[in-house]
Amino acid sequence: MDRGSRLGEYVLEEKVGEGGFCEVWRGRHVMLGNVVALKVATDEGMADFLRREGVLQHSLEHSNIVRVLGGDVESHPPYLVTEFMEGGSLRRLLKEQGRLQPEEAIRVVADVAAALQFAHQKGVVHRDVKPENILFDANGTAKVADFGFWRFFEARRTHRSLALSFLSTEDVVGGTLEYMSPEQRRGEPPAPSDDVYSLGVVLFECLTGRLPAPGDRVSDFVDVGEEVDAAFAGAYVRRQKRFQDIPSFINALRAKTWRSSSKPRRHRIFADDEKGGTLPKDVRQAMKTAMRFLRSVGGSVDESDLRSFQRRGDTLLLLFSERLGLVEFLYSVSVKNGEVVEYRRRRRRR
Repeated sequence: MDRGSRLGEYVLEEKVGEGGFCEVWRGRHVMLGNVVALKVATDEGMADFLRREGVLQHSLEHSNIVRVLGGDVESHPPYLVTEFMEGGSLRRLLKEQGRLQPEEAIRVVADVAAALQFAHQKGVVHRDVKPENILFDANGTAKVADFGFWRFFEARRTHRSLALSFLSTEDVVGGTLEYMSPEQRRGEPPAPSDDVYSLGVVLFECLTGRLPAPGDRVSDFVDVGEEVDAAFAGAYVRRQKRFQDIPSFINALRAKTWRSSSKPRRHRIFADDEKGGTLPKDVRQAMKTAMRFLRSVGGSVDESDLRSFQRRGDTLLLLFSERLGLVEFLYSVSVKNGEVVEYRRRRRRR
């Protein structure tokens, strides 16, 4: 296909990607003028594959799944029409930045997790989760695309899935080796934990800019908390020891990174001579310095999280508490001459 070619009601404006059997174009509706993405098969023998992908993805209406708007698999060439994702792919972002900051990486993984959990609730496993299939809209929201290798992971057929059952076939194999679980590589029956494995690899790559090898920990390459290591370790392992579903995996990350919108009330416990008064200027300045430092290492604290402080000569020792559900993190930060000179973190269950 060439720029300016017409497919149905759309004119091709720019090729924005390509894969093994298709090209992806930005297109525009001839009459309405709206911009879309067109996935155009370069091999007309893949028409059934496109139909299978389009019908399934169209049925999965979720804010983190790329919407399929239409298509024509009997056209020459066959094509699908989807919403156009202005932000490009996670792969492009990683090429530009090398790796993501922890907060951004977790946000992306959380968006993808929401899409996968929704699909799993419908009995569908994606089976090809990778940065190329994670796209961003104009607002930076991550959405999952390319359900071409999907499979049902259980025998049940509800009234919602009956219409799709003829599309689910044992003959559809594939995926991307670096992101495939060992069980998927061996051709074992699909399970939600296959997507958990792939999402764990994506998490590792987002944070480190590289693919994992057996025995790797995220903290071997970047400064992250033990909870991130635990979440990755629970995903990047054989199925018997792996998180069996998306909520288990994402909850492991929440323990470190996410905060409930209903923030619990906390009490400040100041030194005796400071009780009942406002914070002295030097303490307030030290608190801001400590807060900036804690946020840079993955904490999520504000002024209400300060529990106590002590003066030790020209050093101020500040204690912050971050409570996440049943877990509380205590941060001890020493500030001297406007700089953090010592930092400790302790975790305890309440």
